Parts: sequence; C-alpha cells; structure tokens
Amino acid sequence: MSLRRNAALNLAGHAVPLLTALATIPSIVLLFGEQRYGVLVLGLLLATYFGLAELGLSQAVAQKLASLPKPAFGLMCPTLTTGFWASCVLGLAGGVLAAMFGWLYFSHSSHDAAIATEARAAVAWLVPLVPLSTMGAVLNAKLQAEQRFVALNTVLALGGMALQLAPLVIVVGCGPSLPAAMGAVVAVRVGTLVALLVLTRSAQTLASPTSFDRL
Repeated sequence: MSLRRNAALNLAGHAVPLLTALATIPSIVLLFGEQRYGVLVLGLLLATYFGLAELGLSQAVAQKLASLPKPAFGLMCPTLTTGFWASCVLGLAGGVLAAMFGWLYFSHSSHDAAIATEARAAVAWLVPLVPLSTMGAVLNAKLQAEQRFVALNTVLALGGMALQLAPLVIVVGCGPSLPAAMGAVVAVRVGTLVALLVLTRSAQTLASPTSFDRL
C-alpha cells in the first residue's frame, strides 16, 4: 500500500469526525446551553488528559508489533495481551483520578447549583471512559502494526462521528442532561472497543491470556 494512499486514509479518518463536529456543535450548544456544553467539553478533556496515565503503552505496543516480520506475527500475542490489560489497569487508575478531580472541581466551582449537581453526577462516567479509551488505543496499535489502515480509519471515522452525534441524540431525545450525555459517550466507546476486538480478532486471545511480555 502506497504512502500516498495511507496518508489519504489517515486524513479521511480524522476529517470525518471534524466535519461532523463542525456541523453538530452549534446545535448542541444551542440545545444544551453554553454552561452545560462547557462542562461536557471539560469532562471530555479530563478523560483525554488522564488517559495519559497509560504512559505511552499503545505506542510501545505499535512499535514492538511493527518490528516483527509478518511470518512472526503469531508472536504478538504476549505483547498485545500485556499492553491491553496493563492499559486497562492504568486507564482505570486514570479514570478514578479524573472522576475525583472533576467532583472536587465542580463542588467548588462558580457554576449554577443545578448544573454543578449534574456535573458531579456526570464525572462518575469518567471511571469507565478512560480505560475504554486506553484499551482501544492498544487495539488501534495492532491495526497499525498490521498496516490495516482501511479498517483502522473506518473505526476512527465512524467512532469519532458517533462521539460527536451522541450528545445531540441525547439532548433531542432526553433533554439537556449531562449524566445522560456522558453515558452516551461511554456507550459509543464500548461499541468502538467491541468493533476493534472483532476487527483485530483479539477477543479470544485477550479473554484467556497465557503469557505476558515486558515490552
């Protein structure tokens, strides 16, 4: 696969969520209100930054797997298993810290009392959101190592688009509820992780790990 085609696929994978965001954000802000939308964005930023608790595991996995010759791809199981479950543990720790930080922040913020109450309930969703993201990053790394850029960027495009649409669907169907919006984001992440498990054919391997790799 040529460099030009790979670059085009990567561009498309990131462009679709961006275009979706540009189309949906004005409506989301209008329906949620500026304060609620600001809280939602802050919650997602907390998930992103505390996701750094994985300490670059996904990149280490990608580098390790990419260094294997194709005939030796059967040796990737220990590396993938180690990266996946380690990223789960580190991501869970990051999620707990993110939820605690968010709860403390919104307990002492200047937001409207009703919005602050919603925000404190919504940040509980950060506990599963962060590890879902970090585990997904490891499976993304497997697709990168196998140079399956069509599959990878299909997941990035559809998953990113769903993440942008989820709050809009919630606000139209349930009203401007921050806990419901964050719950919808978590549901999208669960769906994305399941799709990655199917695409990488890793579910059985990860469900019964037999060995680990020090990466």
